[in-house]
Amino acid sequence: MTVDGAALPRERPGDTPSDDEGARLQLLLPDTLPVTLDLAAADRLAMREALAELLAALALADRTAGLARIERLLSRVEDGGLRPATVTQTGTPADAAKVDDFDAYFRVDRVATDRPAFALLRGLLQTARAVIGLFGRTSDLPPQRMDQQVAGFVAWSRLLARSCDLGELS
Repeated sequence: MTVDGAALPRERPGDTPSDDEGARLQLLLPDTLPVTLDLAAADRLAMREALAELLAALALADRTAGLARIERLLSRVEDGGLRPATVTQTGTPADAAKVDDFDAYFRVDRVATDRPAFALLRGLLQTARAVIGLFGRTSDLPPQRMDQQVAGFVAWSRLLARSCDLGELS
């Protein structure tokens, strides 16, 4: 990203703009996904505000403006102390090597954290950014498909809010 011709540094992997080929998706290991997410009061507030901002961005009719808001939000959301994780078991017929190949192809980084709620939020933001960016770069995709994707991101946001016991989002 540049501003007035000067490159701005990216502080964390996965924060690159949607049109950057280096963009990555950070995902928790499936066997470490929590059933419930208990957050401290400050984290509850930060999560609620971030999800409300995401919903506002998704509600914008101007998808370019929505994408810009999502990118700004992603650059501000705490990463929760992400660290690389290694797939050792998959719970599927695929072995760890096949999962590693899949992850490399789709630019997925498996991560671990002591604050999984923020890792889940970052994954949601990274996915929304990638999908909305894709729709913005091509005119071949039907608008109703974009609407379906946005509806899915809204549902995902509300599910994350319920998982964190945040109540209903407006």
